[in-house]
Amino acid sequence: MATTTSKKEILDYLWEWAENTGDWAKFLVKTVIEKEEVLSEDELNAVYSVFLKSILPKEDETPVSIERPELTFEPSDLVLRSMSDIKGVNKLAENQTLDFSKNITVVYGENASGKSGYSRILKALGQSYEKETNVLGNVYCTEETCQNAKIDYVLHGKDDQFDWDGACTSADLQSISIFTNNCVNISLDSKRELLVTPIGFHLFSLVSNELDNLAAIHKAKINHFKKEIEWLEDLHEGTEVHTFLKELDANSSKEDLEKLGAFTDKEEEELNKINEEKRNLNKKLLETQIASLQNRSRELRGIKSKIETSRDAFSPSDWKDMGDHLAAIDELKKKEQKGLKEIAEQRGIEFYESEEFGNFIR
Repeated sequence: MATTTSKKEILDYLWEWAENTGDWAKFLVKTVIEKEEVLSEDELNAVYSVFLKSILPKEDETPVSIERPELTFEPSDLVLRSMSDIKGVNKLAENQTLDFSKNITVVYGENASGKSGYSRILKALGQSYEKETNVLGNVYCTEETCQNAKIDYVLHGKDDQFDWDGACTSADLQSISIFTNNCVNISLDSKRELLVTPIGFHLFSLVSNELDNLAAIHKAKINHFKKEIEWLEDLHEGTEVHTFLKELDANSSKEDLEKLGAFTDKEEEELNKINEEKRNLNKKLLETQIASLQNRSRELRGIKSKIETSRDAFSPSDWKDMGDHLAAIDELKKKEQKGLKEIAEQRGIEFYESEEFGNFIR
């Protein structure tokens, strides 16, 4: 068993980040380190529950102490011997055998000749720190099995062989770790010696993926609790409070909200002053206005009473006489609009246009 103790090891970096982030991050790192695989839905919800407790603490809740985990690796004496009978993998020629040496095996060839196909088979069987581990085959293949390979190896001192069909896996070969230039930090020291530190790199990927999953859970929770502020229209539009609540979202500042919600001594003094002015409104003015309204009400009631009395006292003959009077008035109005010529013609007056008649009228 090998346990990380150096500050440069992956666990130290992850734990340092977690301690600066919160208990939920420490719980996440601890769970990932102990499991070393994708977390289940229940485990993710447990981490999210710790996160909620950190932002919505309860008074009677006792803080949970999360101890730093130890990162250990199971040793394996697996030794790869060869890879043969390869079919349907990239541009690799069929019926070829790749023998693995004890120290280093060099595969060389022209660009795009299919060299990486060997490592892709091993990545599909073992542990790789790249997300994409699919092995591309011949798209025109119509057979039931289009990809094949045989891997000979030695485990616990015994020779064994595994037949790969493009999809099946082997429990023995899962301990293989494959590193490419996409997942390994490579550098040179002062003596120009190659430095590679791949051990445990998959933990970075696991923690990163689980953070994405937690972000998705958090977003779903926020969308579930989204609610319109029904009483927003009761506030005065354009005020600081109205503007803040109208634009309230996940990016709103908690400090700004607390500032708007604070009630200072000065504001309390102003409120008391307004209340005092309200209590001391001009009583005489209010009484005068009330009396004026009451007088108008009495006057209207008197007019209403007179109208009702006149209505009851008016007989049908009175209504007829009134109608005749109104008709006579209309007739007179028509006559008063007639000119001198019309009146003369109507009365039969002759020579009304003569000079003598005009002098007579004047």
